[in-house]
Parts: sequence; C-alpha cells; structure tokens
Amino acid sequence: MNARPNIVLIHGAWAEGSCWSGVIERLQADGYHVTAPQFPLTALADDVARLRQVLDLQDGPAIVAGHSYGGQVMTALGPDAPNVAGLVYIAAFGLDQGESLGGLLSTPPSGRRVLLIYDTYSQPFNIGDILIMQEGSLVLRARHGIDLVDFAIVYDPKYPAASASVFSGITEDNALYHLASILPVAQVNQHLGSVFLFNSHGHLDRFIADNTDYYQVWPSAWKFGSRDYLYYEVFNDLLYGHHKEHGAIPHLTCRQFLADWARVFLRRHVQPSVPVTVNVRNNMAFHTHRNSHLESWLEFFRYCASRYPATFVIICARAEIDERLRRCPNVVIAKDHHTGVEQDLALIQASAIHMGAGSGPASMAWFTEKPYLMVNTVYGPGYFAHPEMILQEEDHIQRFWFSGPHQRIAGGVETTELLVNEFASMWAAVDLDRWRNPPSDDSRSETDLSLWLR
Repeated sequence: MNARPNIVLIHGAWAEGSCWSGVIERLQADGYHVTAPQFPLTALADDVARLRQVLDLQDGPAIVAGHSYGGQVMTALGPDAPNVAGLVYIAAFGLDQGESLGGLLSTPPSGRRVLLIYDTYSQPFNIGDILIMQEGSLVLRARHGIDLVDFAIVYDPKYPAASASVFSGITEDNALYHLASILPVAQVNQHLGSVFLFNSHGHLDRFIADNTDYYQVWPSAWKFGSRDYLYYEVFNDLLYGHHKEHGAIPHLTCRQFLADWARVFLRRHVQPSVPVTVNVRNNMAFHTHRNSHLESWLEFFRYCASRYPATFVIICARAEIDERLRRCPNVVIAKDHHTGVEQDLALIQASAIHMGAGSGPASMAWFTEKPYLMVNTVYGPGYFAHPEMILQEEDHIQRFWFSGPHQRIAGGVETTELLVNEFASMWAAVDLDRWRNPPSDDSRSETDLSLWLR
C-alpha cells in the first residue's frame, strides 16, 4: 500500500474531471494516486452518490479536494463517508447544516450578473430563438435580483450549426460571417452587459468555472450538457412561472439608441400616417409552408390605402422582397433604407401594430403590449407543458396565456378577409391621436443616429 494518501478531486458545476489535468500530473510525479471522476451534475444527491462510489474504490484513506460547487458535494458526504482522511476546499463552497448553494447565491454580491448561454450546436441559428432567450433573461434578472445580463454564444468550429440540416451551409470557414448576422439581436435587451463569443466549449467551461462567484448561469450545466432545445424551457419554466407569480411577464425592449433611431425613421418615412410593421416571410429553402401568402397581403394593402391613414413597414430579408410591394403607395420596405436586423426589431417595437408571419422577428412583438396578428401558425394540443398556455379564442384563432385580447395567432394560410377583419379590430384599439401627432422630443438629427448603424 502507498504510504501517501489517495487524492480525489471534485470539479465544479461548469467543468469536468479533465480540468484537473495539470494538477494531476504534478501530484502523480510526487507519487500520489489521484482520481478525478466525472460527476453527472443532475442533482446534488446524484453527485454525492458518485463521490461515495469513488471513495469505496480507494485502497486506503483519501484526501478529497473540491473546487466551487465541488465543495457542496464533499460537504454533503456526512460523517460516515468511506476512506475520507480530510477535506480540502479550493475556492469552494463550504456549507453549514441547513444551508444551500442556491440560498447563498440568492442575494447576489455587487456586480453579479446573469450569464445567458446560446450554443449553436443545439440551438437554431436564427433570430427568433435568440429573442426568446433574451426574454427569458429578463425573468432570470427578476428571479435573482440581478441587473445586467451577459450573453455568450458558443459554437463548435467543426459543427457550427448542427441543430438542423437547413444550416448545413454554415461551415468552419464561414461561421464567423454568419454569426455576425445574429449577434446584433443581443441589442434587443436594455440590460445587456457584455457579449462573448467562444469557439470552444472547453474554453467556455473554464471561463464559467473561473467566474462562478460572479454569475447566475443559464441554462444549468445539466441542461447545457444534455443539449436540450431551450425554447420550451423558456416558455414552460421561466415565462410560465413568472406569469403565475406576478400575473405578467417582462417586456422586451431595445436599447435606447435603437429606440431613438426608430422614432426618427418613422418621423421621416411614415408619419403622419400610423406605422404598422409587417413581417414578410418568403424563404424558399426552409419551411416553405410558413411563407407569407403575398397575393393576400397585396390585396390587403390595396384595400387599406383608401380606408386607413396607415403606412405598412415591411420587415424581411433583402432576398425576400417582392417587387410588387414597391408599387403599393402605403408600403415602405425597411431594407430599401439599408436597415440591419437590430433596426428591424426596433421598428417592430416602435410601431402601433404588428402583423405577419410567425417567424424570426415576430417574437419581438410577442413580448410587448402592442396589438399583433401572427398568421399561418398553429399550436396544437401538448405543444407546451401546460394546456392553459395556449388559449383558443375561436376557430383557427389562438392567444398566448400572457397576451392581451388584441394579440392573436391565426392558423392556416392567411386570406385577405382574415387580414381585413383582424386589422379593423386592432385599429380600433389604437390611440390614433398619439400616433398621428407624436411629441418631437428627440433633438438628435437623423444623421447623428445612423452614422454607425448598418
């Protein structure tokens, strides 16, 4: 038997056994028998059971050393743990009886932040899901009493967008180019702190392990490791729980400079008409059944031209523009004014009404108070965890449980009749005086506001 004690090393919540590799080499060189197991991180009881299993296998007494969350695991062993000769806490949590790590972190120290992680290996490479994650971060702020949200995107260079085959064109060579198209969506969060981009899951793990005391990390290590689709986690847990407790959800709003830009844009290109944004989807590569029925929209715009003092601002990708839209006198196409995605989202926030396809930018309208109509979308039974999360209004019309009476979802391909009837209902809910006579409270010029925006 080795005269030296065995050593068992416990990693933190955002790490793995290999993080001890440098320490293991030095201890082994000095003649120690070292074990650094991988812990499941599913629950504290599971991790304690794993540690007991490892200790049972030790040939003699062992020194147990833990980092960060590892301290909670070894503290929870209790006095009857086998082969334990001593405990070493390395920047670790040593909890007294009745204490919990969650309890200690519920009153954050000054400067503590939410760290929101978006992994493009398991999450879609698109705008809508990032917006939903940003909304989830606002719930996390409220839940933990934290001010700022740091946003981290992590990708695997070999498989930068593995969540769906439609993203197969995103490769190691062009990943950063495509990431640049979705990073601006982080601007749709007034509480944004820092933005990080990691091209290695290991580097992200080490960053989190080194900054455990400063962050409330979401998703959890288990959810992150299992690569669950987080859309449902945001709706079923964060939004549902917050609404159940508070009767409402936080509103998603752009940073102030974007809101200022949108007001100036509308003053120049829309007012005194009432601004209505329309999300047009014309994607020939992915989920074509969700595309906008342009004939219905064109007929709807012609119908409105002589009846409503409204201007419809089209939100779409440049490749999705149909030339016929430019011939509508009451239509403005945002991309004709070289808007970027963050500006498109700011226009949705600044509009009186939003309409259109239920994809990508539409998620911006979900988390506001404005009237909206999302078309060609159906949430079937069991889509969310709780049946009351989707309210059936009438045939083919639904609402989210947190939405208002004029925030509606229409199933099936949109018709002109549907658009006309739903628009009339939303229009009746709008304060026309406010929108046709907005206060001129922005002293900055259009040039000042657009200098550095794409």
